[in-house]
Amino acid sequence: MTFALTDELPDIVAIEPFPVPSGSRRRRVIGVDVWLELRPTNEGAPRPDLHSTLSRTGCRLLDVTVVTAPDDSTGRRLRARVVARHDDAHLTDEAVTEVLAALALVGHWSLARKLEEFDATPAFPPIARQDTTG
Repeated sequence: MTFALTDELPDIVAIEPFPVPSGSRRRRVIGVDVWLELRPTNEGAPRPDLHSTLSRTGCRLLDVTVVTAPDDSTGRRLRARVVARHDDAHLTDEAVTEVLAALALVGHWSLARKLEEFDATPAFPPIARQDTTG
């Protein structure tokens, strides 16, 4: 899914689903991208481990990207890419809800986007990597 602000109603977010390719025979949810803000911890307390948080679900953490705002240097805002433990699994809505409930134990999630594929072709963007060699 993608989202964009509409020009007609400036404060409304319109959700546009990825167009289903004509002739596709298999649609599968393989994971979810979740934007969350970790709860603050006491000094010296370990940062919550997202891997162990998800250990009781049918999913695993694939990638975490710190989303920094100009006024925030804490590194608490994250985008987590969570995928099914088994490569051929399809995540039901109940499985996605289970992931969101697990992540809610360590932070506040604000946006979740299902990662779908059609006939084994991903319908979501790859993980963006920043070049740090410059």
